[in-house]
Amino acid sequence: SSRWRSPAHTRHVGEHHCANCGFAPERPGRNEAAHYSTGSGAGMAQKGDDFLTVPLCWKCHRLQHDIGEPAFWDAYEKARGHDVHALIERMIATSPKRSEIEAIRR
Repeated sequence: SSRWRSPAHTRHVGEHHCANCGFAPERPGRNEAAHYSTGSGAGMAQKGDDFLTVPLCWKCHRLQHDIGEPAFWDAYEKARGHDVHALIERMIATSPKRSEIEAIRR
């Protein structure tokens, strides 16, 4: 794959509360790093780069796939007042791989 992969970054993302419902796992790292693929250049059924991930519990991650990303993230934006890109930027800003991500995004 030509996509950027980082287990360290996806672990970091999964340690946060679910961005959609707020679920906080009993043990850190139990939420999933859900890929945001819309506009990422990834084809059908392909994941984007790992820096394009957000924390979702398994139920919300399933919902994201069931209703589709555009509908899921539109509802998220209406409920929260900011879009998924702001959330992605917060995950990157606190990531142990921040410098690496910033370097490849230039």
